[in-house]
Amino acid sequence: MLLAGLLGQVAAWSAGVLPTAVLPVAAALLVGATRAAAAADPAGAAVLRRVSTGLALVASLLAAPALTSQGAGGVREVLGPLLVAVQVAHALTWRSPRDLRTGLVVTSGLLVLGASFAPDVLVGLPLVAGWAVCVAALVPVGAAARRVGVDVVAGDPSSGAGRRDSVLQATGLAVALGLLAFLVVPAPSSAPIGRRLSSAGDEAAPSSARARALTGERLDMRTRGQLSERVLAEVPDDGTALWRSTSYTTYDGSGWTSPGQVSRALAGPRFLVPDAPLGATTRAEVDLVGTGSAVYSPGFPVAVQADAPSARIDGAGTLLLPARTRSYVVDSVPPELDPEVLRRSAVGPADAKFLELPASLPDRVRELAEQITAGAPTTYDKVRAVEQWLTANATYRLDSPVPGPGEDAVDRFLFVDRTGFCEQFAAAQAVLLRAVGVPTRLVVGLAYGEPVGGGRRIFREKSLHAWVEVSYADAGWAPSDPTAEAALAQVSRSLRSRLAAGLTSVLSLVDRFPGGRTALGAALLALLLAGGRASRRWLARPAGRKGPERPATWTGGRPALDAFEHWDDRLGPQGRRPAESLAGMRRRLDLAPSLAEAIEVVEQECYAAGSPDPGTTARAVAALQDDDGPVGDLRSGSAAASGRWGAGPSRPRS
Repeated sequence: MLLAGLLGQVAAWSAGVLPTAVLPVAAALLVGATRAAAAADPAGAAVLRRVSTGLALVASLLAAPALTSQGAGGVREVLGPLLVAVQVAHALTWRSPRDLRTGLVVTSGLLVLGASFAPDVLVGLPLVAGWAVCVAALVPVGAAARRVGVDVVAGDPSSGAGRRDSVLQATGLAVALGLLAFLVVPAPSSAPIGRRLSSAGDEAAPSSARARALTGERLDMRTRGQLSERVLAEVPDDGTALWRSTSYTTYDGSGWTSPGQVSRALAGPRFLVPDAPLGATTRAEVDLVGTGSAVYSPGFPVAVQADAPSARIDGAGTLLLPARTRSYVVDSVPPELDPEVLRRSAVGPADAKFLELPASLPDRVRELAEQITAGAPTTYDKVRAVEQWLTANATYRLDSPVPGPGEDAVDRFLFVDRTGFCEQFAAAQAVLLRAVGVPTRLVVGLAYGEPVGGGRRIFREKSLHAWVEVSYADAGWAPSDPTAEAALAQVSRSLRSRLAAGLTSVLSLVDRFPGGRTALGAALLALLLAGGRASRRWLARPAGRKGPERPATWTGGRPALDAFEHWDDRLGPQGRRPAESLAGMRRRLDLAPSLAEAIEVVEQECYAAGSPDPGTTARAVAALQDDDGPVGDLRSGSAAASGRWGAGPSRPRS
């Protein structure tokens, strides 16, 4: 259980939902809580249960406001620590089978959370190991649930070292099989579990919360996370840096949307884009890697040709092709990029929605916009002034702080953090330009990419990007990328990102050799089997003994245990309590020496490598069978409890 719980925490950390600084503290607290639960007597266990309930309730109450008021990114930041807090609190009660099953449920929740936000391959190892250990933990938990009586702590010989060995074997086998699956079975997608289930096998599903934010109908400014190395598309290498897909018109203080646009289907195979701009078009052939998804174009799309029966445009204006579409040809109108043409053009006519700002926007944002553009005579000069100010005053950083509930994301970026990634830079530029009367919209798509030869270029998921389009009177909408020249924040790469990069490099290296991951998996399995055999021999050796393992001398039968069970039945309410150890029962009843020694013989009979000698067993049986007085008479010093620690006829069992 403890190993499963620790792996659950590691899985949540590797997916980025548990901060690095919290992981060692959480692990130490979990170990401490587990040890406290194991060492507590019945009275202490009752106290720990009340403490556990109180801590879990306090953690839930503290997290409730953030869970109900923040966006997806905020929920992600809160849910991981909350589940870990509940797990640690509940570990104080890990004694009964019911509590252990509940602990497995909480650990499974951490594993699911880790899988849901997994940005790369790193989360695979703790996920595989965590699920495997959870499955293996069901073996002893299920056995304990079936033995609510004495056999939970004093059963047959296998309940001691034998049961320990079976649990270790089950755990080792599950981990080995999971590791082989991780290495050998190719993952069909790096998409999170929830997205995979909802997309019915769509391999183009985004692999992180941030990727979903950059491809959905709402761009949430509170979302954080890495973007994967997964290749999305291959396009002509014609020098076009920005391939647009979606535009957003409305900013509400925490994100961008395009309200009023209705999702509709288009008939093909040549799909005409509604309200497409006029002008000379260029044609680009795009190959999709995996399956089809959003249409990316080097300009404003006019028409798309694809081997698909239909396509649709969603609420954000994104043209979507059906899953399994492998390629398409897009005709688009290139944007005007010549600075002299843009400088001669006045601000363009545009719908009022491209100038709207939320009423809650702090006045200092508008004042800053006026200061930045005060010396800019043209629309293009205003755009450049904002770009240059952002470049000089803000730095690029993927793990920038998340705005709090009710806090304007752009205001926080401009006046508090001044660090962020493309969404923050683009949103800030769009808001600042709108504040001085320049119509803008926020756009997402793919940027820059990597040349692969043959006149082609590839875009990976990490190429997803956000920028701004500005309306000009004579040039239409023209792009502006305020992130392009932003300086990187002076921060070191996180431990999680370094480990992920290292694991990805190792797996890539392994794939170059004959057999690849299959050979590596077979070698690791052989090492695990050899290590398992060695550990079993080591664990089976008696404490303090060197040399070869002494064979057990068990000859069958459990007379002392049988006598103990009947004696325990005669005690009634004062008998052994559920999940109480024999040592704990001996301390609670303060037994006379004869009975205490008899119970020690029961423990030796159940757990020792060999059975006690017949004479010792016979004396223990006699002591247990001859004593049937009330509990008060069991106390040391009682005449009735002194017992007869000697050979003699045994009374019939009741």
